Amino acid sequence: MDSPTMIVTGASGFVGRNLLGALDHEGRIAAIARRSPGVLAPSLRPNVRWYQVDIAERPDLYEVFAEIRSAAPVEVLIHLAGHYDFTGERSPEYRRTNVDGMRNVLDAARDIGVRDVVFASSVAACAFPPAGEELTETSPPDGDSPYAESKRAGEALLAEYRGAFRSWIVRLAALYSDWCEYEPVFRFLETWLSHAPRSRVLAGCGLSAVPYLHVRDAVDFLRLVLARRDVLNPDDVLLASPDGATSHLELFEAATAAHFGSRSRPIRVPRTVCRLGLQGWDVARRALGIETFERPWMGRYIDLQLSVDAHLTRERLGWAPRPRLGIVRRMPFLIQHRKALPSEWQRRNHAALKSVRHHENLRICRLLRQRAGELSGTLTRHVFDTERSHRFPRLQATPAEQHRIESEALLDALIDAVRTGEKGLFLNPCREIAERRRDEGLPLEELTAALDALNDLCVLSLAGEGVGPGWSLALYDHVTMTVQFGVDEVHDAYERTS
Repeated sequence: MDSPTMIVTGASGFVGRNLLGALDHEGRIAAIARRSPGVLAPSLRPNVRWYQVDIAERPDLYEVFAEIRSAAPVEVLIHLAGHYDFTGERSPEYRRTNVDGMRNVLDAARDIGVRDVVFASSVAACAFPPAGEELTETSPPDGDSPYAESKRAGEALLAEYRGAFRSWIVRLAALYSDWCEYEPVFRFLETWLSHAPRSRVLAGCGLSAVPYLHVRDAVDFLRLVLARRDVLNPDDVLLASPDGATSHLELFEAATAAHFGSRSRPIRVPRTVCRLGLQGWDVARRALGIETFERPWMGRYIDLQLSVDAHLTRERLGWAPRPRLGIVRRMPFLIQHRKALPSEWQRRNHAALKSVRHHENLRICRLLRQRAGELSGTLTRHVFDTERSHRFPRLQATPAEQHRIESEALLDALIDAVRTGEKGLFLNPCREIAERRRDEGLPLEELTAALDALNDLCVLSLAGEGVGPGWSLALYDHVTMTVQFGVDEVHDAYERTS
């Protein structure tokens, strides 16, 4: 009998990709993500199969789950997929991904007979406790941020599926690595270690604090949860967090000491002044049309502490975060990476910056796949229409069947390029067709006109499937620009001698 499969959603995210790298002896793994594996692909282990799908697209997700189940039973699902950002705005993506998408995942998991589900929530789902108190496993997910509300809805969803599978909620602390990869800390470091006038400014008393957990400890925690499912109580809430919380002042002192050799002296700015400054900065941001990290909502949390007491989780799991991986102890490693490898530091952290990504490419891919036969036939009829003999005289002199085969190859490559976001996948068939047609004496203008027609037909076919400038821009980015890359490749082929 085939070994059971583990499904990991959010596989291309920060936790997901680190977890995949550690799951080397856990049998089959189905990795689900909206993005292609990208740079992860060469390092994926043989037991990992990648499925690119948006969990908010219910039919596509069901198709993927059915395919996974057809290969082997599915024992456990680790649900890491989710949206968050630091704008404080009520993005529709919270509902779309964190609530509706999660329901799709749970429905699909129930339908294919998944036995266990581990759901990644966050300590940020909870409201900041009163001064002197701490969050525990029994704290309600009562935060009032858009992210907290979506996680509360996700935790409540699990309760609806009690009869379908066992489940556990893991509330994660703020996660970081030796490269940082956590936006607030990255922004702090870029400011504190600069020569900007506000490089020494701390809001309030600098006591704003949250718990931080190194991603390596987070991966070990999740692996331990997987290993101990049969001794844990279903519906347990587990805190993947150190005790207490680390303040901005502690981070500031550790960072400046590691960078400059001694601690800088902070300039503390009263909360009232900070809040007024954030409001003014927001007005300027909107007026100038620029993006900034600082937002007015942050003023509410100045000097508040999201302190944690996770002793019950430690007792249940026999786990504790390693002291040497604590963020203050680890700060010299972050600073060294920033100093020694600044390009890689910037690349990793800018890749981790949270913004709203709608991933319309997957929707475009699905629509193109559904209409591929129709589009291929339409393109062939377009090129061989007698009214266009002046535009395609040499093409019309060749067999229509040859053109149909080439059209299908181009559409297949276009669909793959749109699905993965890698426009280079469209270039190979363009180059092969261009070299063959060039040697047959077909003018460059006719072949590029045929590619332009392919773009026009695809965009026209899909234009009515969305509304607003965002959909038009998505079609331009994913279809038109991909075809333009192909047109450029055709020009290169014609410029080279045969």
